[in-house]
Amino acid sequence: ARSMRNTLGGLLEALHPAALDELGLYGALDRGPIRAMMEDAGIEFTVELVGEARLLEQLDEMMRVAIYRVVQEAATNVVRHARAGRCRVRMRLGRRSGQLWLFLDVRDDGRGFPVPLRRGQGLQGMQDRFRTLGGHLRLSSGGSGMRLHGLLRLPLGAEPDGYQP
Repeated sequence: ARSMRNTLGGLLEALHPAALDELGLYGALDRGPIRAMMEDAGIEFTVELVGEARLLEQLDEMMRVAIYRVVQEAATNVVRHARAGRCRVRMRLGRRSGQLWLFLDVRDDGRGFPVPLRRGQGLQGMQDRFRTLGGHLRLSSGGSGMRLHGLLRLPLGAEPDGYQP
């Protein structure tokens, strides 16, 4: 029964992160399991929200899950591969031309990634999540670590359709 409960709990967490419901998107990133993973790995982790914070309320569940999962995957890659001492997540929210614009920037100070990059399921999954929502996600690497830069746009008052987390 204990094994079954643990398996079921893992499956439910895979579908929808409980931290999003408990803490909201910003709180889940800043105080949730991602921070715990980074701290356990000895990586300094900062989360910054810039712009109109109240626009976070306009993000529907699909967008919140996608953003959370992309940051989670990026942080996991930092822990596993980057040999980094620091990682920063920055979300910038604003309005432009009747749309909500969310810029996501994740950076570390690690060793970067090899060029050409081997595209694994994690990297492809991150790009697929943003692309399905009509967004764009770019990864780059330099002498000062890895950078993930994403953009999502949402007409204010509308919801994206067709996305399955």
